[in-house]
Amino acid sequence: MARRQVGVFTAKRRAHPFRWLLWIVLGIVGFCSIHTAVDNGRIVVKTQKVWVANLPKALEGFTVLHISDLNAKRFGPNQKQLAGMLKGKKYNAVCLTVDMVGKKGDTAPFYELLSALDTARPVFFIAGDSDPAPVGERPQGYYTVLADWVAGANTRGATFLGAPASVTVGGSTVWFTDATQLALDLDTAAAAYSA
Repeated sequence: MARRQVGVFTAKRRAHPFRWLLWIVLGIVGFCSIHTAVDNGRIVVKTQKVWVANLPKALEGFTVLHISDLNAKRFGPNQKQLAGMLKGKKYNAVCLTVDMVGKKGDTAPFYELLSALDTARPVFFIAGDSDPAPVGERPQGYYTVLADWVAGANTRGATFLGAPASVTVGGSTVWFTDATQLALDLDTAAAAYSA
């Protein structure tokens, strides 16, 4: 019978009592990563009713389609999956907010979305912190300081909210604006422009 030899100067391997904990943590991280990847590719359409005191009768039922944070993501070729989700939905205006083209400035998915939307309705958009700057320091081309991606969206029927814009329904007006313009001190701005 052969006896197993144990070296006198060999360190004995110790069991790692927390090895199972490492596997659990890695499993949780893997699950969360997969869940995030799947969830980011999902489209959710929610309806939110907002009650406004003293709303003019003409504006009752006024509906805004709000799409946010696309980050240049495609939902099917030519945004067909997204367009299919919106098919049959009734809305009076569209607001596309923040991070439409993302850090890389990929305009194609954004322009495809604009083509998929109902062009009979006004479409407004604002840039987000991940989007390239919407306005340049110098004029682009001959007439505008708008960045190319913003000017391209404007030619496709979308209105960049660099200034307040309105929609009139039955003699009543709804105004759309970037949130930063809500805090604008008009007297100070007027004095600055006149100076």
